[in-house]
Amino acid sequence: MRTRIGLFLALLAFWLVLTDQYQPLYLSLGVLSAAGVAWLLGDFFGQALGAPQPLARLPLRLWRLLVFAVWLLGRMLKSSIEVAVVVLDPRLPTEPGFVRFRTGLRSPLARSTLANAITLVPGTLTVRVRGDELLIHALWPAAADDVRTGELQRRIAALFLEEPDPQPVETTWEPAEEER
Repeated sequence: MRTRIGLFLALLAFWLVLTDQYQPLYLSLGVLSAAGVAWLLGDFFGQALGAPQPLARLPLRLWRLLVFAVWLLGRMLKSSIEVAVVVLDPRLPTEPGFVRFRTGLRSPLARSTLANAITLVPGTLTVRVRGDELLIHALWPAAADDVRTGELQRRIAALFLEEPDPQPVETTWEPAEEER
């Protein structure tokens, strides 16, 4: 029930920000829309978010989110420059291929964040997620170093207050087939 109420309040606030209308008609439409979506999708969001966390952990989570966002923006900037250099100089080689690995992240939201973070970094794209197995396309093997070293997973585990997987990340590199 708490998830549905939180979802309702977040959706209603989003509605109010987008519409910027406070007449009774718009307010009632916003309340009905937010309530309908919260009622229909409350269980889905409850499963995705996991058990509610105590409010005492909120400052820690917000701090970790900020640290993660700054780190990810740095990775995105570095990768953008690397991809731009390769695009502007066609003599530089690319070696497109696929990286397969299993993640130790337990929550569906953490795994989804991992998949989206990989896709946000230029040069990599999450192609498929099946349970705890991910398939990533990379323009060259080094583009997926954050995945292979486990750095990205450790940072996301810290963000979601999960214990990092003590096992090293085992990845396989499969070169993409040449077009014929």
